[in-house]
Amino acid sequence: CEGKGWDKVTNPDAIIIDTFQVVRQDVSGFSPVLTVNMRAASKSEPQTVVNASYSVTGFNL
Repeated sequence: CEGKGWDKVTNPDAIIIDTFQVVRQDVSGFSPVLTVNMRAASKSEPQTVVNASYSVTGFNL
């Protein structure tokens, strides 16, 4: 990852996170599904916006 900009992913001087949301979906008979949604923009290029969503199953909740 060196030199690829990964060090700036969580750098508050590089990005503005305007949405961070965790949604729990309970399904009868199954483990719950947790979905993390995030929306961020570059401080140097505000027109560059990224939306990310990641879901996991909470087996041990």
